[in-house]
Amino acid sequence: MSDTLDPIFTQHLPEVRMFGRMVFDPIWAERMHPAAGHEVLHVVRGRMELVTADRRRRLGPGDTALVRAGTPHRDAFDAHEGLDILYCAFDWPAAPRYFEQVSNDTIAALDGD
Repeated sequence: MSDTLDPIFTQHLPEVRMFGRMVFDPIWAERMHPAAGHEVLHVVRGRMELVTADRRRRLGPGDTALVRAGTPHRDAFDAHEGLDILYCAFDWPAAPRYFEQVSNDTIAALDGD
């Protein structure tokens, strides 16, 4: 691995399309939908399964997941319990290179601190 950061990561910052806390609507749990931009989902309250065509990832309070733009997915959760998420949707020219190096497995392996 190189000691210098690839210029694509420093020359083009992510453009945030939407950011904030939201209580998810059950429609996101019922139907597969493509991510309009790249997404960061951080669970504040509740539990969910991030369901894609080839994987199911369980998330609870304090857990974070990434969804690449265009990825069909469902945010499955118990509608009675609800789901409170810190949500960020973004565009970023460097995202394809970033996702080659960072995955949800990478994030899950990080120390919670």
